[in-house]
Amino acid sequence: MSKKIEVTFSLCKLVLESCAYRRAYYSEDDCLNLCDSSHFVNFTATSLLSVAILKWCELFGSHTNEFHWKKSVVDVDGFKQKLFNSVGGEEKWIFVRNTFKVARDQAIAHVEDGGSRSIIHQRHLVNTVSLLIEELKQMTRDASFADFSVSIYMTEKERDARRIMGNTL
Repeated sequence: MSKKIEVTFSLCKLVLESCAYRRAYYSEDDCLNLCDSSHFVNFTATSLLSVAILKWCELFGSHTNEFHWKKSVVDVDGFKQKLFNSVGGEEKWIFVRNTFKVARDQAIAHVEDGGSRSIIHQRHLVNTVSLLIEELKQMTRDASFADFSVSIYMTEKERDARRIMGNTL
C-alpha cells in the first residue's frame, strides 16, 4: 500500500473514531444537540466533533490538501457521483461540504462572532468517509485493510468509550 493511501486510510479512521466516541455520549448521534448535558460532556462531545470535522476537511475540503480524496481515488468522476448520491445529490453535497468547511473555519479554527450555526450531521461525516474507505479497499486490494469494516470498527470504539465512562452497552 502506498504511503498516501495509508495516511488517507488513517485520516478516515480518525474521523470514524471521533464520531464513534462522540456517539458513546449521545444516543442521538445525528446532530449536535448539547443543551441538556453537563459542561464536561458538552465540551468532550464538541471536541470530538471538531476533530472529526478537521480530519474530514483534510479529505474532502480543499482540493489542494495533500490527502484530498481526488489524490487517492483512480475513478474521480465515479467516486464523485457516489459522494453526491450519499448525501442526496450534487447541490446537497455542496451544501454539506460548505457546512463542514464553515464550521471548521468559523467555529473550530477561528472563533468568529456571527458565524454560521448550521446543524452538523454526523452521519454525513461517517457516510462519506465510509465511501472513501470502500473505494480505497477496492482500488488497492491490500490485505492490510481488506477485512476492515466501518460498522465493526465504530461499534468497537463506541464500546471502548462506554466501558471507560463506566457504562455498558
